Amino acid sequence: MYFKFRGQRVYLDLDNKSMRVSDRIYPINLELKPVLRKLYVKFNSSCNINCVYCYQNHDYRQNPIDNLDDYYKFLKKILNYFDEIYLFGGEPLLEENIKNVLEFLEFIYPTTVNVYTNGYHTDKIKNIVLANEQFKNIIITIDGTKDFHNKRRITNKYTYDYLINVVEMYKLSDKDVSIQINIDQNNNGDLINTLEYFNSRFSNTPRMNIILNRVLHTNYSYSQIDFMNYINGIGNLNKYENLNISINSNMLNKIIGILNEEGVSCNRCEAGNTWVLDFNTKDIYTCPEDKNLIIGKFNETNYCLNTRKIQAIQEYNNKHNDKCNECKYKYICSRGCFVANDLHVSNCKEMILDELRLTLNMLDNII
Repeated sequence: MYFKFRGQRVYLDLDNKSMRVSDRIYPINLELKPVLRKLYVKFNSSCNINCVYCYQNHDYRQNPIDNLDDYYKFLKKILNYFDEIYLFGGEPLLEENIKNVLEFLEFIYPTTVNVYTNGYHTDKIKNIVLANEQFKNIIITIDGTKDFHNKRRITNKYTYDYLINVVEMYKLSDKDVSIQINIDQNNNGDLINTLEYFNSRFSNTPRMNIILNRVLHTNYSYSQIDFMNYINGIGNLNKYENLNISINSNMLNKIIGILNEEGVSCNRCEAGNTWVLDFNTKDIYTCPEDKNLIIGKFNETNYCLNTRKIQAIQEYNNKHNDKCNECKYKYICSRGCFVANDLHVSNCKEMILDELRLTLNMLDNII
């Protein structure tokens, strides 16, 4: 399959596992890219903002644990296994959580953490984040221009201006900050205005990271094909000189890995290798977006895993089956979600080709 990339004609030859750029042939290194092992730490599910699309909208609300010290023996056993650590919720940076957060950071020092947050932080929390170098990457959700964003917040609706100031404050303090824009059919008409505003608003900060993310689990969610079609229709995303825009697309990331000669594996995601520690239920689940995909339990001193279930999730995620093994698109296919059970639909090859064409078409507009 031919496509243009940075002014050159590129041929992607999946039959021979190679890529030709002009007169040079690059082998596609299969299974070379290691799967990241991620640990999500969830002290409770409380949140101070209720987003209309949140997959945890009806999750339980409980008080934080009394004493994290009780769990140090357990944590010491597992921490070296993981490549990245995330603070997760609910909203992880609530004042009711901060004692546990700070104790956890002290325990893992000097390891850094990533934080998924709505950014609606009290002055106390902001000062803690600014002062602590272990907060490495802060991902804050802002879903459009002011009107669109505020409509998507059921509680604390009028947070937009506050969040913009929080983002700017963290960015100017040399924190790694990303804005995640969650996109569905209810805010799709607002993206260009949003990017233009961010490009102007953050012109005096280091280049702002923007993540375009497809909302899942709602009646207004895009299919992957429709989402890529929509992003293609936006046009050149490189024209925003103050923004570093990325798209949360499994196939796109695989193609970028091939172009960068990083290797590519057929994993859809890190399911099976990811742990979410829920300190309320003592469950270990492996998909941050589905708390029912439980793979184990833990207590203050130890843990127990369902190894058969983990193996089944990993095999599905890796497409280890006869039909997928015969398919040359196996390594770039974005399917393999154990929860969605999305393998082996009748027209899967046609759907993969449609997504691949859209993905290749947008490369020059995103890289």
